[in-house]
Order: sequence, then C-alpha cells, then structure tokens
Amino acid sequence: MAPGDRLPDAAVLAEELGISKITVRRALEGMCQDGLLDRRPGRTGGTFVAADWNTGVTLMHDAEKAAALDSLHLLLECGLVAHSAGEVPDGSPEGLRSLVAELDLAQDPARLVELETRFHLDLAELLGGAEIREVASALLGRQCLLLPAPGPAVVRARNRCHVSLLTELGRGAVDPAVRAVKEHQRTGPS
Repeated sequence: MAPGDRLPDAAVLAEELGISKITVRRALEGMCQDGLLDRRPGRTGGTFVAADWNTGVTLMHDAEKAAALDSLHLLLECGLVAHSAGEVPDGSPEGLRSLVAELDLAQDPARLVELETRFHLDLAELLGGAEIREVASALLGRQCLLLPAPGPAVVRARNRCHVSLLTELGRGAVDPAVRAVKEHQRTGPS
C-alpha cells in the first residue's frame, strides 16, 4: 500500500491474515500512535497509510532490536519443529507447499515478502495452533518495522529453506528440519 491508501476494515484484515480482530486492532492502534497510520472519522473515514509512512518507518529501524526478535523467532520455530516433527499429519502442509510454489513464481517484491510472512504464520499455526499463530503475528509485525524489507534474492534463498523444512518435516527428521530453520535465519532476518 502507498501513503494515503485506505486500509481494509479490521475484520477483513483479521480474516485475510488468519489472526484475531483484537490483534489487528491493537496493531493498528500502535501504528497510529507511532504515526504510521492515520484514523479519520466520518462516513468517508477509516484507517489510512500516513503521508509520511516511509519517514516514520525509517526512523523506527533498529538492527539490535530486530536481531533480538529474530533470535526469538528462531527459538519459536526451532521449538515448534522439534516438538512436532514426526507428528505432522500427512497432507497437512499442502497449504505451505502452495505458498512455496507461489513464492517461486511471484515477481513483485512486496508480494514476495507477503507470501514469506504468510508461510511463517501458517507454519506456526500448523505446528502450534491458532494461539501460536497470534504470537508469531505479533513478533513478525514488530520485526518488519525494525528493518527494511528483504530483497527478492534473499526471499528466494529463504524459500529454498522452506522447501527443505517441509521435506524434512514430512520425513519426521527433527535435526535436518531444525537445520533448515537455522539456515533460513542465516539468510537474513525474517
């Protein structure tokens, strides 16, 4: 979205992202307080991307905080993988495989980042449930404000890690699955 664009309603965003409306509302409120979004009352009102979005986001960049969140995300995913390896029902990662395939074909850099984020949210839900998806959503949402979005080459390299992870999860191979998660992190923050 570009500065001045109107965001969809919180309920629509919640459904699209597969997270609760409360989480979306909290995120939107926080972004309004940070000056990244504007709320306008009235019939033509709503929540809009702030005119100075890019300046606000750049001021929020903090590599040290991003690294700490990246470590937390690594711990979360390694723990989920180790906890569930060998117990992932056959066929359940099909949605994740579809995201991997779509990532391979996507050309738009923003779409690549969106698909990768969806992969991690869906992975969290598959391995830990809806509550863990909420945790991952909050973590990734905060992290994306602390660093610039990764370039297409980084996202494509990470997608190869996604393929390895899904292959190893399907085999029930804990150690190689955890290595795939760690390799993903070495390609850059999530």
